[in-house]
Amino acid sequence: MEYEPEYSEGEILVGYRNMVEPRENFPQHFVPIFFEGAEYVGPWIYGEDVFIYRVPVGQEDYACSELLKQDEFVDWTGKRDFKQEIFWNLAKKIGEVLKDLNPRDPEVNKKLEAIVNCAKDLQDPI
Repeated sequence: MEYEPEYSEGEILVGYRNMVEPRENFPQHFVPIFFEGAEYVGPWIYGEDVFIYRVPVGQEDYACSELLKQDEFVDWTGKRDFKQEIFWNLAKKIGEVLKDLNPRDPEVNKKLEAIVNCAKDLQDPI
């Protein structure tokens, strides 16, 4: 089965390769300069130097292609995929449970069940 993303309408991600000082202000001002109507949302927790921006709904692809032209600063762009973020959150949760798994723990079966349930949530419905 082919992966089908669940994009957030009107949101894009921008990954930077070169951020000009002061770094904390750069992401807030860069995209709105090059794409009218863009608004800074905040940092993306899944990548370093990656930020979320709100753009007019329906213009996500156009905004991404326009921003990629600023290749001195922009490394990559893309629509924000909630399905991918949910997957990463669940995978992280499984990793945390596995890290603390001890066969001598009286709660080991409960923890294993939690892992199985998280793994089921990671599956795409067919």
